[in-house]
Amino acid sequence: MSSANSFVEVLDRDSVADVLFDHASPATMYRIGWTCWMARRAVQDYSRRTFNINRHLRRFFDDPIGFRNLQAQTGTLISGAFAHGFLDRTLRDEACLDLYIYSQHALEVGLWVMQNGGKVYRFKRIHGQHPDFDSAVNAVVKGLYWPRDVQGDDGFETYHLGWYQNLLKFATHEEEPALAVRIFVSQYAPLKSLIEHNWHSTAFMNVISFYAAYSSHPFATFEKKTSLAFRFQGEEPFKIDQQMGYDVINSVQDLEKNPSKSFEVGRPRHLDDALSWVLPFDMRGISWPKLSPGNHHLSFDPCSLNSWSFIKRYFSRGTRIGTHHWQIKDEIFKFQYCYAEMDKDLRRIIEGHLKMERAKQWIFPNQERRTWHDEVLFDYKMGSLKTESLACRLLGIFGGRLSSRWHTSA
Repeated sequence: MSSANSFVEVLDRDSVADVLFDHASPATMYRIGWTCWMARRAVQDYSRRTFNINRHLRRFFDDPIGFRNLQAQTGTLISGAFAHGFLDRTLRDEACLDLYIYSQHALEVGLWVMQNGGKVYRFKRIHGQHPDFDSAVNAVVKGLYWPRDVQGDDGFETYHLGWYQNLLKFATHEEEPALAVRIFVSQYAPLKSLIEHNWHSTAFMNVISFYAAYSSHPFATFEKKTSLAFRFQGEEPFKIDQQMGYDVINSVQDLEKNPSKSFEVGRPRHLDDALSWVLPFDMRGISWPKLSPGNHHLSFDPCSLNSWSFIKRYFSRGTRIGTHHWQIKDEIFKFQYCYAEMDKDLRRIIEGHLKMERAKQWIFPNQERRTWHDEVLFDYKMGSLKTESLACRLLGIFGGRLSSRWHTSA
């Protein structure tokens, strides 16, 4: 039998192909898919089964479709160990799911976990919180914080919360081992809080929305096993990277010796740009976000509009790579966003829509229905992308966006 026929026979058997792809990096896996139609079909089938977000979420919720619809309407994001393990294909028996939400949706999301999660989740107070969920979440909605310099009842150190307004924890004792859902309540856009506080290095700059899983530095993270540390946080956070086998770039000098386009200082980065890995999900049963009852559904993931850039920050202890972005939380937008560059054109567009909405409110003061303009940012982003050359948009991780989008949705 020829080597070509042997290759085809391997790929035509799911059990054999799965072993092959399980030991291949994402880049290698997708390159195999470029070789022939049989390889492409094998990669598609593998991706569809391995990156099935509904299957992984079912460990925590009996109704993953319902949860993803909740994500879409509330802007809830998943990050942390679950997001990293999902993209790294190392999710096994994780017992904790971390959600990042807006404060105005704390009650809605918390109630859904307890009433619709299907695992008999119960609210578990931490230090300073009322033991009753309704009372605890009412304090969150009112914007109340609890002391940062104490340790929670479950050993969680509250001063680690940084940007977060509160933490709501739910646990179940019906499962073995017990499962937990932690809801980090943010006074800002959840992604802003992740960038500013939770993400201590590029290896963990991964997030899951209702629509897709995003990795901002996939080639360095999953192919090169390299992680860029940013901000001064002591050595403890980076021990996690090292324990997971990452080579940590922990200084500006080391970065300058080994420059990378992905880590380029001053380069605006979007969650779904050419250097990112975007893994779209199966959207059957999922409703796209609706800004208001009278509006049509959005045709894009609001999370993908967020952007930032790396900059050099100078401290008395030395120079460190940090993140930079502008916060966009104008009253004309349903969701909040962070944006790498706030140029005069974008300011002019936002101010124009803001004046228009304020004029409408002045003319019709009793009108309850509001018009949201999140699509303005999407149109602006797409207009900016048109200025890029086709080559720049296709180059990048795993062959750029092309390689992360051509296969069947997971």
